Amino acid sequence: MSDPVVATDGHSYERRRLAAWLARRRTSPLTGAPIDYVVPNHALRAAIEDEKLAARAASIRSPIRS
Repeated sequence: MSDPVVATDGHSYERRRLAAWLARRRTSPLTGAPIDYVVPNHALRAAIEDEKLAARAASIRSPIRS
């Protein structure tokens, strides 16, 4: 996930995938509730970026074994 958003159903989605879903329907893919708007999920994006950086740092520190 690279661009998480929170929809009015309270769930987080990848923006691109939710936009594709909402192009066909105006309801939540999880609850069926109407989706009126979405907002960026900054906390989830930061957590994802932190995990990516940690994984990248771990792969740099660990020696390659054959």
